[in-house]
Amino acid sequence: MHEPTWSVPSAQRREIIEHLTGIHPDGQHPPAITARGQGGKFLPDGTVLPFPGNTFICHLDRKSAFYAALCDMQDGLKAMPHADHFTFLPQPSFHMTIFCGISGSPLGSDGWPNDLSRDATLETITATFRDSLAQEQGPDGFSVIATGLMLPTTIEMGPASPQDAEKLLNMRRKLQDLTGIFRPDFKSYQFHVGMAYLTQWLSPDNAEQVMITAEQLFGQFLGKIGQIELGLVEFCTFETMHHFEPLGTLGNKGFTPVSKG
Repeated sequence: MHEPTWSVPSAQRREIIEHLTGIHPDGQHPPAITARGQGGKFLPDGTVLPFPGNTFICHLDRKSAFYAALCDMQDGLKAMPHADHFTFLPQPSFHMTIFCGISGSPLGSDGWPNDLSRDATLETITATFRDSLAQEQGPDGFSVIATGLMLPTTIEMGPASPQDAEKLLNMRRKLQDLTGIFRPDFKSYQFHVGMAYLTQWLSPDNAEQVMITAEQLFGQFLGKIGQIELGLVEFCTFETMHHFEPLGTLGNKGFTPVSKG
């Protein structure tokens, strides 16, 4: 196997290998992978599970060079040995999360709005967020870059300029205050775009093969992409990790609901 022309920094690479092999596992399966009814997003065989919630994201422009490159990279990952250890996401679902809303099974396993009772339904919480958005404004987009790999199937993203870093931080602060969801990773949150979930731990040798393949594909398809333009923040609901349905967008003109019909 040829050495990749681009590679993850060595310290980060070791951490990724440890994650892929489950050297410090929190359970029998990788994160988000459980039996049915145990709160996961997927079964160990890759079957998608109900995992309802709402979120604030930017879908990728399907006409952009970045989207095409991601699709090409994912196709390459699907063709690699040990691809059966991953469950791959539908390409139209590709997005970058700006701020996580409420989600989970049970609901709220990753935070809860400060000013809502614990018996509030997802529908009630979504309606509350949507009503609050009607009073807000936001930037008309962000410029970002692909900075590397968080995992073989997850692209690490970052702001393209200090101005974009400020816009992203201000948007996250606005959404934190609007939702009342305060998480300890607010400032350390790493933007990313995911293409798949790991469903089974890999052996060290197989994890190394997967990493080399991912590094080769990143260098081939994403190494020279440059600046990526994201559009308006979309407030979305979802039932699974396979589709995120926009309810409206937030920009300089305020919150614009998605028209039905």
